Amino acid sequence: MLSAGIAIYDEYPEMYELSAARFFREHLPVRNWLYNGHAYHQGDSYGPYRFSWDCFPLYIFDRLGSAQTLAISAPISGGTPTDPFIKIGDGTLSLTGTNTFESLLVISNGFLSVNNGTALGNPTNTITLHRPTSTSSSFNKIGPLYFTDIVATNERPIIVGSAVSYIGLYKGTFLCGAPHVLPTNSYVSFGVGYAMKGFLDLNGFDQQVKFLRYSTASGSTNIFVNSAHPATLTLQGDSDVRPFVGYFSGAASLRHRNSGTLAFISPGCASTTTGDLLIEAGTVAFRTGASWTGSTNITVTGGTLSVEGGDGNTFGGSDPEINITTLHLTSSSIVNLEAGITEYVNKATLDGVHLPIGTYGSADSNAQFKSVLFTGTGILHVMRTYDEGTLIMLL
Repeated sequence: MLSAGIAIYDEYPEMYELSAARFFREHLPVRNWLYNGHAYHQGDSYGPYRFSWDCFPLYIFDRLGSAQTLAISAPISGGTPTDPFIKIGDGTLSLTGTNTFESLLVISNGFLSVNNGTALGNPTNTITLHRPTSTSSSFNKIGPLYFTDIVATNERPIIVGSAVSYIGLYKGTFLCGAPHVLPTNSYVSFGVGYAMKGFLDLNGFDQQVKFLRYSTASGSTNIFVNSAHPATLTLQGDSDVRPFVGYFSGAASLRHRNSGTLAFISPGCASTTTGDLLIEAGTVAFRTGASWTGSTNITVTGGTLSVEGGDGNTFGGSDPEINITTLHLTSSSIVNLEAGITEYVNKATLDGVHLPIGTYGSADSNAQFKSVLFTGTGILHVMRTYDEGTLIMLL
């Protein structure tokens, strides 16, 4: 039935879907259990024949997986948490059904495409990626695991093997269903040339990855990081300069622990999140009109906050009624303001001490208050201080 189903799939896909579903649901888990005994379960007389018969569907699926796409829309169920569901072969396995299989999901080679979170089976199952990914992605896939619908939920951790570079999304939303489901030893790449936007929804759960990458062919903005409830995305483990086109919204916070640089490089990088920007190492740079407004706290405990372009609206502009940003500095932090930059914050502190109203900059700037914590020749205006208020006379 499997062979015939493949032969007539373009006209009558039902035969293949039924036989393939039974193979993965019934045949494969049993054979995987039996062959753990390292012998044929029906004795040495039947072995030379029936064992080869067992191998025929493996040959078929191996060839199907050779740079081809195998789509399974029928539901896959069964399995156990100790018997993994393993994707092998160079091609793509596309799962679009409502699956409930209990097996751990392992991507040993090729690609896995899903259009919804339920396609990944039981939400408690771990996803393990071993597929070595190349540095470049094809026109319709990024990374060994990718999502193709508006929202793809994930409630289980993704474990990334040492040979895996990244996971990715070329359109739609990756909705995090639990803390730390993203791989900490990998990076996340979103967007391709013809599908401009990819979205990461923290969904109220903290996550950590090495860095974020965007596709240069995908237009002005191809990713935003969002969370309706407070959650922090931490970038840690990378030392390179990473240009990025994207923005943070909702209540998503960004914590930068990399020794390298995250550079927001276009006006499309207009973050409006109420979450915090936390710089603990490395550099977070705003270039060419990129901005971070809406946040009440930008905290630099180590590393550098760098403004390298823009028109004074990077942190909310010159109106203290609109600009709500408080900049928190320590004696270990650096603020770089390139030549010609004039920026504004509502308030500022240094090691917990409130700074007075005035302009701040390096020794080479024209600022009122000069500090070794500042580099470049630009100026930062602190528009308010904590002991300032409005006098209201009641008659």
